Amino acid sequence: MIRRYVVPLAFSLVLVTASALWFSGASITSAFNQSGPSATSAASADEPAPTGGIGNTRANLEQVYGQPTGLTGTMMGYENGRAAATYTNARATSLLVTFSGQDQSSLQAAHARIQSLLPTDVMFVGTMTVGSNRTAEIYNSNRLATYIPSTDPKVSAGVIAVVYQTDANGHVTQVLLNVGGLPPSASSAGA
Repeated sequence: MIRRYVVPLAFSLVLVTASALWFSGASITSAFNQSGPSATSAASADEPAPTGGIGNTRANLEQVYGQPTGLTGTMMGYENGRAAATYTNARATSLLVTFSGQDQSSLQAAHARIQSLLPTDVMFVGTMTVGSNRTAEIYNSNRLATYIPSTDPKVSAGVIAVVYQTDANGHVTQVLLNVGGLPPSASSAGA
């Protein structure tokens, strides 16, 4: 019964996320330092994900990425545009990670890196293709839901969309992690 509602909701979320990724101007072109948080690190008592992950506080992300270096589209840019985040109530509700140039990565390698940015209790919901060279994974996290309530009555708290963008050779160029629906600033960017 729940699956009947989650799949269409997840699909809608992924389409909006993927569209915003392409049309928001939030694209990053520089390489991302893949030595970020380790996949085995655990979340602290006041953070849903390991250090530097989605849903964590801005202070927590800045432990990994340093101080902001400017804006990347509508997101706060870090490491001269190698990573970017959007915050809602001082918690990261979107993370954009770039794999480009010499750091281009296979889907499997990027997936392993992105797993270290997800809350420790994520449950995989499903995978779908959301356009040419784009694949999305949908997750749910009860832990994340306790930190970031849903602002959209159509989206349950704790839903995370992870959209992988690949080039023509199948290398991952960027990944967007997004909690629930898109923030208003991201959905209106590029308009």
